[in-house]
Amino acid sequence: MTLQNEKILVIGNKPYSCFPIAKIIDTFSYNVRCNFIVPGNNNGILYDQLALCNHLYENFVIHPASLEKIINIYNNEYDLSYINKNYIPFINNMRKYNKVFHAKFGSSQNHILQNLNSPFKFSKIPRTGLNVVLSLINQGKKVVVTNFSITEEVRHSYCLKKEVAENYSKDESATCHSTRDEIKILRWLHENKFIDASLCLLGDQETPLLDLSGLSASDYIIDLIKKTYGICEIKK
Repeated sequence: MTLQNEKILVIGNKPYSCFPIAKIIDTFSYNVRCNFIVPGNNNGILYDQLALCNHLYENFVIHPASLEKIINIYNNEYDLSYINKNYIPFINNMRKYNKVFHAKFGSSQNHILQNLNSPFKFSKIPRTGLNVVLSLINQGKKVVVTNFSITEEVRHSYCLKKEVAENYSKDESATCHSTRDEIKILRWLHENKFIDASLCLLGDQETPLLDLSGLSASDYIIDLIKKTYGICEIKK
């Protein structure tokens, strides 16, 4: 297996239940995982960095909360079985990361977009993944993105309750984030080659299929998919 040493892979929390995406995720030696996630769930097994949003950094790092308290805090949004199954592994895994950090948000994200001449900006708080992506761009890093929603769809995640995800998709006023803003920004960053989000175009099926959905996939990712899986289908 050849590790992609020169690039940083930012791993979102969009789950894949069918396509074995972990295989290509682990070709990258440098990665950033986001929030309450446990490696080994078809999302790769390599540990590098973990980025946490405000409340997770508070409740897992600054003032570590008990399982009971975590359930009380997050039970309205997070799947209870996920919390019970992953609380202890998540705590124990902290020491495996090279770096665990607070992905702070503020006006800087829109300033970065302005400096990139983006026609889009955040109208709400950016999620941790895009926050990290913009910070890495600002540091001059070569960023590859996977497991992010890049088309209009219900934004499911590993820990979020299904009905909560569906409700947020129908009514963005119910959340402090804007999925629509984030998709526009992610697509624009990809189209203008500030990031490579080609892996986000992979469908959730047994064999690798890039559904371009109005975008183009990079030759780099197409070649990497072929090397990893032996095949790469493309749907224009």
